[in-house]
Amino acid sequence: MTAEKEVLAGVEAVKTQAKRLGLTTMLRPATVAEQWTSPNSTFVYQDGDTVKMRAISLIGQVPPGSRVITQEVHPEGLYIVGFYGQGGYPGRITDQYLDGAVLGNTGNIISGVSAETNIPQLALSAYLIKGGTYLLEVQMVGQFTVSTDIWIIRARQDTAVTGTQLGFGRWGPGSTVDTESFVFPFEATATGLTSIFFSIGRSAGTGTVTVVGAPGVFPPAASYSAIKEAGATATNGGPWRMNVT
Repeated sequence: MTAEKEVLAGVEAVKTQAKRLGLTTMLRPATVAEQWTSPNSTFVYQDGDTVKMRAISLIGQVPPGSRVITQEVHPEGLYIVGFYGQGGYPGRITDQYLDGAVLGNTGNIISGVSAETNIPQLALSAYLIKGGTYLLEVQMVGQFTVSTDIWIIRARQDTAVTGTQLGFGRWGPGSTVDTESFVFPFEATATGLTSIFFSIGRSAGTGTVTVVGAPGVFPPAASYSAIKEAGATATNGGPWRMNVT
């Protein structure tokens, strides 16, 4: 037997022995079934299996439904080592939109309001991660009875009109038909599925507003809302310095 063949035979023997002793590692795609009580522990279904397996995540918290790559390390256990496929988990990809709505129709969305009024068609829902920074985007097309009134656009969390305020913008239209947009950055204070609502209300003046989907043919202008991943805060290893003084 040549030296080359002896080396190859030795390698195969080592591989066979390692497999017999359970010392090999294996990479398998999996789907996260549920987040466990510890931030770095989850349950997953490995592709082809119907039994949930506990896994230690090496990539931080991942919400249910995420597609991940798991690595079995015997005898230590099962680890999540990366995301699987295009995108993997949008909540960890900077600039990835998590939810959005474009109201590109010409009908009225809300009509003739003055007090703070929720716009249900702009509501969003996304799985947020505590310590993550997110950008809320909203654009409204308004028809006003008085062009000199002042209006406030608000973004609220969990409950329409009365929920925690995440964003606050002032709108002085200057004409009876106007379009305005806002971006509100905020830090998530909890991990989980989160509801976001947008509202409009008059703060000065006597008129009313009707918010429409689009003032005619869509595009160029349309009412829309979106929530975007912007990365973690600096305290979580990300780029965002929050509450800078």
